[in-house]
This record gives sequence, C-alpha cells and structure tokens, in this order.
Amino acid sequence: MSQATRNERPEEGRRPLRPLVKAVRRQAHRGSIAARCGARLLGHRITGGRLFPGARFDAAQLSPLDRGLARIPGMTKREERKFLRWYGEKHFRGRGELVDLGSWMGSTVAPLAAGLAANPWLRGEAVVHAFDQFTWVEHYMADAVRDTDIAGRYREGDFFVDEFHRFTAPWKDLVQVHAGDLEEETWTGDGIEFLFVDAMKSWSLAAAITRTFFGSLMPGASLVVHQDFVHWCTPWIHLLMHRLRNQLEPRYAIPGTTSVVFECVAPVAGDRLDPSDLEDFSEAELDASFRYSASIVPRRSRPALEAARVMAWAHRGEL
Repeated sequence: MSQATRNERPEEGRRPLRPLVKAVRRQAHRGSIAARCGARLLGHRITGGRLFPGARFDAAQLSPLDRGLARIPGMTKREERKFLRWYGEKHFRGRGELVDLGSWMGSTVAPLAAGLAANPWLRGEAVVHAFDQFTWVEHYMADAVRDTDIAGRYREGDFFVDEFHRFTAPWKDLVQVHAGDLEEETWTGDGIEFLFVDAMKSWSLAAAITRTFFGSLMPGASLVVHQDFVHWCTPWIHLLMHRLRNQLEPRYAIPGTTSVVFECVAPVAGDRLDPSDLEDFSEAELDASFRYSASIVPRRSRPALEAARVMAWAHRGEL
C-alpha cells in the first residue's frame, strides 16, 4: 500500500465521516487477518475507493488453500498461492488469457488452475499458459527442494518438466506448457487478462518479457503480478515499472510476500515495449524509480528496495 494512499483524506464535504475513517485506519493494522481485511474493505467503501484501493483483493487472504496446493515445492509463499487460487475462481472472467512466467514446479500454476476449475463463469474453457525452461540450476533450486522427495534428484542442466507435470496432474486439462527460453519465446498476440511474472531474473529477460507479452495487456481488464517486486536482486523491475507507471498502476501488495499487483489502465505500446539498456537510465530516473517503488510497498519492505537500488548501480558497473 503506498504512502500516498495512507495519507488520503475524504473530501471536505464528508467531515462527519472523519472519526469513522480514523477508527478504520487504526483497525486496519490491528487484530486478526479477518478484522484487518474487514476494516480495509469498510474504509474502501465509505471513501468511494480512495482509501485502501486494493481492499477488493483482501478476500484472497481469507480464502482456504488446499493442502495439496500448499505442499507443491516452490519459492512462493502461502499468501501468494491463496491469492492465485482466489483470483482464478472469483475474479478471472475469461476476457483474455492467463499467463504464468517462471512456472518451475507449478506452485503458482496449480492454484490458478484449481481456481479455474471452480470458476462458475468459465465451464473449463480457459487454461493457464505455463512458461519455463524447466532446466535445473543447482545454486538456488537445491535449497528450495531440500526437504522434499525430489531433493538430490537433479543436477545442473537437467530437464525437470516431468516434475511439473506430476505436481499439476490434477489440473492437466487446464494447463498448457511452453518449455523454452523466454528470451526466444513468442506469444500468439491474444489478449492477456492475467500475467504472473516470476522470470525477470536479468535485464535481458526483463526486456524480452516486456516486448513479448506486455503489448497484449488489456486496459481495464488485465492484472500483472510481479513476484520479485520486493527483492534485492531484480532492480530492473523498478526501472521498467516506473517508466510504465501511466500504463500499469499499483493496486495491491500481497501481505507478507514480495509480490505486488498492477492493473493495466492504458495500452503498453510503441517505445514502451522496447526498454532502453540498463546503462541508458539516467541517475535522476534511477532515483525516481526507486522512490516510486518505495511509495507502493509497506514500510517494512523498503530495505529490500534500498538493496535493489545498490544492485542497480552494481549492474551498471558504477560501484
């Protein structure tokens, strides 16, 4: 939630609501998850959406998560999986495609597909497009499966798509796999209603993903989730999203995670689909990008952004 959002006030003509709004603000940070979410939703409603604009997504945190979905190996948290499960069932309307970039073992694809299976609007007519190289990288994947039945099974460079199929088997008819390098992948051009991005691990990947997928986002219909938004090692995300701030507006920081949800409000087109090289960002634009990102996330997440700022300078060779 941005600082700007926290500082919003009801219109002057609504002075009688001020004590209630103050009470709601206090309660939004206290008590159980249900109490906090309820307070945020009340504040959202009585201020016409100006207070807690992301409150419509809070219901995701109150939704149950099947044990099977929670047990799939992954570098994602329970709160993210709950959001995806809830989105697939309650929010997705089939106006475009669902795309998951960086699917790994399926910990994000499976909740989306499980939500689709329960979505009363769709009747099985949608699928999750799962993109990944499915190639084992020992230095960070080994730790993520250390306490699972696949610990030690793979070595550097091994192809593990069979594990993805195993973990997503209950929803196999709702998943379409795209195994390949995202720097070389293409997209059909069909509109994308939901884009989950957990693959911007380098500047070249970030630029390729922007060129390939962002032009298919639909204003007023599409959401983009950046899973690495609050992570120290992906500074390019902040530079890109600052440049796209008039096309993709922040809506929700998924509690307790590194994920931030954006809504497409204008077409991403022209030079916005062809990011500059990292070195082409001026010092002023770099600083503005991280100030912008800091305004989006909770205060406790800001140290990670400061670390990402340092990484940006390091990648530019200026440290």
